[in-house]
Amino acid sequence: MQLPEPVIAARARLLMKQPFFASHLLTKCDLKYDPAVKTAQTDGKTHTVGDWFCGLHLDERLFLLAHETLHDILGHHLRGAMYHRRGFGPDMQPFKLKKFKQACDYYVNAILTESNVGRMPHGGLLNPQYGSHLTVDQIYEQLPDEPDDDDEGEDSGEPGDQPGEGQGKGQSHGGFDEHLEPPTEPGTGAPQTEQELDEQVKANVASAAAAAKAAGKGMGGGLAKLVGDVLEPKVPWDEEARQFCIQVPGRDDTTWSRINRRRLCNPPYVPYPGRDGHEINAMVIAVDASGSIGPEELGLFMGEMRSIMETLSPRETWVLWWDTGVNAVEVLDPSDLEAMEPIGGGGTDYTCVPKWLAENALTPDLVVCMTDGYVYWPDPSVVTYPHLTISTSSYAAPFGKTIHMN
Repeated sequence: MQLPEPVIAARARLLMKQPFFASHLLTKCDLKYDPAVKTAQTDGKTHTVGDWFCGLHLDERLFLLAHETLHDILGHHLRGAMYHRRGFGPDMQPFKLKKFKQACDYYVNAILTESNVGRMPHGGLLNPQYGSHLTVDQIYEQLPDEPDDDDEGEDSGEPGDQPGEGQGKGQSHGGFDEHLEPPTEPGTGAPQTEQELDEQVKANVASAAAAAKAAGKGMGGGLAKLVGDVLEPKVPWDEEARQFCIQVPGRDDTTWSRINRRRLCNPPYVPYPGRDGHEINAMVIAVDASGSIGPEELGLFMGEMRSIMETLSPRETWVLWWDTGVNAVEVLDPSDLEAMEPIGGGGTDYTCVPKWLAENALTPDLVVCMTDGYVYWPDPSVVTYPHLTISTSSYAAPFGKTIHMN
């Protein structure tokens, strides 16, 4: 069916004002008009609008076209379908499709509002609590659970019945558009794995950003943050430390009495035995107790020690307090952290730690050094085990991996 003038005008306005979205809409999506559609609907590729859309102000039509297009750029329909097939959401609980649709709408509306893309139609989901400072998965985890009985796309009311921003009731998930099932069958070109989807999203964002740059249009607010987060993701230091630690190979046993849920939720979606409760056998945490370490650094060190111990659940954890020598040694569990007191106060010479390990014939699966970085480091050849340095300064160890705590 031929597009009516209000739809053509909105598309032209998007092309002139918002090339970031227009380039993707014109090259990757189909825009259709159907008078039977009450509001707007999309499967991520085909956006269909009806008479309600045509009656909106031009700025609202602009917003809505950008809204549907951003869903496709970020692969929201496909990601929701992947979670639905797995049965578990990002919180590792039974997946709620309705809640995921809401999370996607909160995120997209926040990005568009912060970037001054048109004007959001009445009834859209918008709440500063669920803004662009969060990811869709994080918003999903924070949203309350609601019944999923109307997830098949049935309307629960008319757009005009909605009480206001952040409280939309126009569609089954509470927004002003209807999310349809995406085309995900093999052979359609749609990504079939999460890795493939991530690569497609990166390509979509890079292409859209290039179109905006070529048109001389800046990307302020939420759009600039989105492009940076997708193309140059910055992992928080504590998450980076956690990721490094869980990659350290341990020697723990597996057991069928504890199913590995992460493996169950990823292709090929079959059960695997879980761990026996201990990720690694022996971990050493070497804490800088020199005179340059103050109460603030020690507080950060204690918090990170607890996090690492709870993440890895080692059979035994050795804590070495060191300055120019190893002044005290403790073998502990997380409950002991409250009563720990630093022992040291002198200079800072880390050669004492690998020397102590060699003298005591201790071969750890992982050594974590916590320091301010103002250290005399030993020769890298004496560090023969996985080593992570968590530094409160910009200085790095000459071996292993260094993560700068901020």
